[in-house]
Amino acid sequence: MASHALLAWLLVHHVPAGYNKLADILKARSGYDGETPGNGTLGIIQSLRWCAASEGDPVAQAQMADIFDKLKKPAIAASLRACATHQNPDLEH
Repeated sequence: MASHALLAWLLVHHVPAGYNKLADILKARSGYDGETPGNGTLGIIQSLRWCAASEGDPVAQAQMADIFDKLKKPAIAASLRACATHQNPDLEH
């Protein structure tokens, strides 16, 4: 329950990483027992990550860059990755 309180604090204080953590929790819960999250849930997860990335969370930016690589959108992926590694050089591939 402490994790829920921490997550709530992050979201109330508009900390970008809060959206990404919420996406992580949603992904973990929807993938319980090896289940694959449905398309609707995956859409919510990606929306939360995009929100975090747009607000400046470098981890979310790196995760979204990977998604845009898979979507064959290299310019968007490169831009997101550049932002992420500028803030956190440890995120380089």
